[in-house]
Amino acid sequence: MTVLNQEHLEQALKLLEKASSRLPGFIYTFRLYADGTSCFPYASDGIQDIYRLNAADVRTDGSKIFAGIHPDDLAGVNASIQESAKNLIPWQYEYRVIYENDQTH
Repeated sequence: MTVLNQEHLEQALKLLEKASSRLPGFIYTFRLYADGTSCFPYASDGIQDIYRLNAADVRTDGSKIFAGIHPDDLAGVNASIQESAKNLIPWQYEYRVIYENDQTH
């Protein structure tokens, strides 16, 4: 990658981070592998508000996100992700998140 391309990439990332800081929730890129594992190569800072995780926590391994999903909702989340991937449709699903102190969000 040339220096100019790297600079453009960094500028675009700064713009995305600025825009995403004003939105409720968080912006992310999700990658689901054939073996069922996943990761979030990009996650905005809003991930801290919802999951109490840093973007670096899930960049190469998405299991921390799924570990925080309420057990009663996990099967539905997984089924909806599979449906989205199979039919190439935007993913949307409401579910609860459990924090370490057993609070549900």
